[in-house]
Amino acid sequence: MNITGEIPESLSSLRELNVLDLSSNKIQGKIPRWIWQHKKLQILYLYANRFTGEIESNITALNLVEIDVSANELTGTIPDGFGKMTNLTLLFLYFNKLSGSIPPSVGLLPKLTDIRLFNNMLSGSLPSELGKHSPLANLEVSNNNLSGELPEGLCFNRKLYSIVVFNNSFSGKLPSSLDGCYPLQNLMLYNNNFSGEFPRSLWSVVTDQLSVVMIQNNNFSGTFPKQLPWNFTRLDISNNRFSGPIPTLAGKMKVFRAANNLLSGEIPWDLTGISQVRLVDLSGNQISGSLPTTIGVLMRLNTLYLSGNQISGNIPAGFGFITGLNDLDLSSNKLSGEIPKDFNKLLLSFLNLSMNQLTGEIPTSLQNKAYEQSFLFNLGLCVSSSNSLQNFPICRARANINKDLFGKHIALISAVASIILLVSAVAGFMLLRRKKHLQDHLSWKLTPFHVLHFTANDILSGLCEQNWIGSGRSGKVYRVYAGDRTSGGRMMAVKKIWNMQNIDNKLEKDFLAEVQILGEIRHTNIVKLLCCISSSEAKLLIYEYMENGSLHQWLHQRERIGVPGPLDWPTRLQIAIDSARGLCYMHHHCSPPIVHRDVKCANILLDHNFRAKMADFGLAKILLKAGDDESFSAIAGTFGYMAPEYGHRLKVNEKIDVYSFGVVLLEIITGRVANDGGEYYCLAQWAWRQYQEYGLSVDLLDEGIRDPTHVEDALEVFTLAVICTGEHPSMRPSMKDVLNILIQFDRKSTRIQGRSHLPPRIAPAGNPVSRLPRDPLLPSFRNLSRLPHPSPIRPTSPSHFLPAQVADAPPSEAASRSPSSLLALVPQASTVSPQTASSRISTTTTIYPPYNAKEFEFDGDDWEGWTVYIEKAGKVDPNKLMHITSVLDCQSTLLEVINKIYVVSSDHSLVAFIIFIAARTSTPLSSALIIFSHRVILRLLQASPPRLQVAIIAALGRWSNYPYMAIGVVVQAVGSATSSSSSCNMPHRQRRHTNDALELGGPHKQRH
Repeated sequence: MNITGEIPESLSSLRELNVLDLSSNKIQGKIPRWIWQHKKLQILYLYANRFTGEIESNITALNLVEIDVSANELTGTIPDGFGKMTNLTLLFLYFNKLSGSIPPSVGLLPKLTDIRLFNNMLSGSLPSELGKHSPLANLEVSNNNLSGELPEGLCFNRKLYSIVVFNNSFSGKLPSSLDGCYPLQNLMLYNNNFSGEFPRSLWSVVTDQLSVVMIQNNNFSGTFPKQLPWNFTRLDISNNRFSGPIPTLAGKMKVFRAANNLLSGEIPWDLTGISQVRLVDLSGNQISGSLPTTIGVLMRLNTLYLSGNQISGNIPAGFGFITGLNDLDLSSNKLSGEIPKDFNKLLLSFLNLSMNQLTGEIPTSLQNKAYEQSFLFNLGLCVSSSNSLQNFPICRARANINKDLFGKHIALISAVASIILLVSAVAGFMLLRRKKHLQDHLSWKLTPFHVLHFTANDILSGLCEQNWIGSGRSGKVYRVYAGDRTSGGRMMAVKKIWNMQNIDNKLEKDFLAEVQILGEIRHTNIVKLLCCISSSEAKLLIYEYMENGSLHQWLHQRERIGVPGPLDWPTRLQIAIDSARGLCYMHHHCSPPIVHRDVKCANILLDHNFRAKMADFGLAKILLKAGDDESFSAIAGTFGYMAPEYGHRLKVNEKIDVYSFGVVLLEIITGRVANDGGEYYCLAQWAWRQYQEYGLSVDLLDEGIRDPTHVEDALEVFTLAVICTGEHPSMRPSMKDVLNILIQFDRKSTRIQGRSHLPPRIAPAGNPVSRLPRDPLLPSFRNLSRLPHPSPIRPTSPSHFLPAQVADAPPSEAASRSPSSLLALVPQASTVSPQTASSRISTTTTIYPPYNAKEFEFDGDDWEGWTVYIEKAGKVDPNKLMHITSVLDCQSTLLEVINKIYVVSSDHSLVAFIIFIAARTSTPLSSALIIFSHRVILRLLQASPPRLQVAIIAALGRWSNYPYMAIGVVVQAVGSATSSSSSCNMPHRQRRHTNDALELGGPHKQRH
């Protein structure tokens, strides 16, 4: 809904009113006094509005069962009257500006199960009796100024499954009732002043529900059992005082942080049961022993921090098998021996092996300036040549001279001869070096891909430190001006690839062949590879120069580059579209397709007009032909952007780029960096949790794009980004689908340019708006729902359709007069012949779709019945629809068909029919179709009678991949119309009230 203004006083005359739902609107002013004094009111939902002022202190509406006035701008204190509502079960006041203390009487409520007061300015302590007199299940009071100890009886009734109190000033020991609180699932106590021994029973295997424990930055002490409960997925105890040996991690563990404690002993050697772990941080402890040789089984490990311990022995060779490893810190230990050669297989963004006792040659892939600070204070390390790291000696074979075999005279002669030889060698070396320098310039081979106006010498002469502009994982980048300025010289970017010396002939040919393919690419949104200059020592890739640098600089380093203000939304959207076009070309117009494998903001470059181009395809690999059962041997990518399956060495395809592009979209929209997930693993996980738990709100957006004119589009792009970063590759759309959706947003944005104001359809900052039922395929982190989701409307068996009425009148008349034709989708439809269908079309108002349920497709002959109907309607050319069966398996084509039908046809029954067909065949429709259909369905429903609305909802419920998301999209679109048209399909909680109910809000959020 989109209700504005204030709540009218006239509503107070509804004496029998027991449900008032005005949520997710734009209602302003103070909450009227009569609401808090209505004797029969039981359900009050006013969340996600713009209410201000204080809550009425004289409360006499004591029959209230559920109160949700969250996500507003309420001030003042929490009234004592809330403590008199003996039937109250839910109290949601979060995302307001409430201050003062929580009334002690709230702790005496006998039925209170869920209290959420987070993100306010509350002070004082929690009610001392909280949890002792009611089946309290969920407590969320984070981000306040609360202090004192947690109530002693918090889990007295053994119903508590979530405690979220982080970012306060709580202190003291944890309540004894938590000792044996077996239903507990989530415990988030971080950033407080808790102390004392952590309840050992919470580590017990009996506590099989507990999955998330985040208690970092407190003063807890205690020890661990030998093994943690199997259900643990995230454990963060950093910056406490835990001691004793490290436990064996749980099989589901993904994140284990225990930095800066007093843990001792050795790292457990049996790592085979924790192959899911992605981050381990044990730095700053007292761990001894050696590193497990079985560490190579941690195939999904991305980050490992073990610095500041007493670990000794050699570095095991198993690290070479962890191809997804991104950050590794083993510094400040007692490691010895050589660095394994398998480190050449790794592509690390961060490496620190300093302050150990390592010896031998540094692996060749690490002998470059990107790792210059990674090996400090290891006196026994050396490098292969003087062109490598400058602070290390060159490795030489030392001959052991037996001094007993030589006398003093021989030693003296040897010394004199050595001096003579040394002088001769220096002179000869200088001559050879000068000669070699001249030969090197002659030995460079230039392979052009465009018409060039410069030579190899022009480029080589510009490779000096003053022209250096940056380094990446693949090499150093220089800005070089080549050619005569008076005759058309130009600026270019020159990338010098790391570690290309001493490669064999096969690798040399493979590299040049791949560069040749990339050099032949011609696309507006891909940075031009002008030429390649190669020799036996190095490889240079010369690209066109992009004046405005990278998107990463404009989003995250504006102060460094001296940018006065952030990018506006139209510019960000255009950059996203340009980047999508480049990737779409590589995926869908190259044969075989090319996967970038390192899509990130730093690889999206901007020209002088801020048009974006994809850069750095130097790490890309040509995809194998379909059917080749192989995987790529090399892993590229950057932490925060890498798709989950990429680090597991599964077969790589274009969907890893879709994931990375989704992260880029999240950066564009939120302003966060890719590895900034807050309490979560990365930005993508943070976005999924925000979308799942709180929906869409302005708070998600970067401050630079909160202009009301563009907020709605920005939030829809956020939704697209969330779907692009789905955990399963099959759930992600193709880049072609993504591009089509972004272009739709761009067209809409272009249409509204020039308007002075476009009222936003979302709430102001702090107001979560989208309260859709959770998609079961979305990851479940908090799992706060205790009741099942309402089931979508669906046929009782695979061979049945639900009946629906469709108005054959024009859209403007559909709601004003009775329908003149009906679309009856009945079980007998598959038995109707074309002739029967045609005759019924011409003689009756009932249409039977010629559907062959057994074959899950339309027979060619039976399709004639529908072509007659379409022809009779005279809305579209039936020839355009003749091949509908052939496009059902092609998501993009189906999307285009629905779009074209909608554009050229005002016959909404036809559009509804196409939606039925797609749903009926269980076609795995892409997420792009769902997002796009949101707009089409929205318009369709607005011009359809209630019965057609119900029919469309039934069809959408058949989308097997996204049933709840599909239902949520429609419920959000039609609001109360669907509720009033078919009350029998309402969730149980909504239809249990038989008296008056005023429900003008958005979709109901799920209750616990």
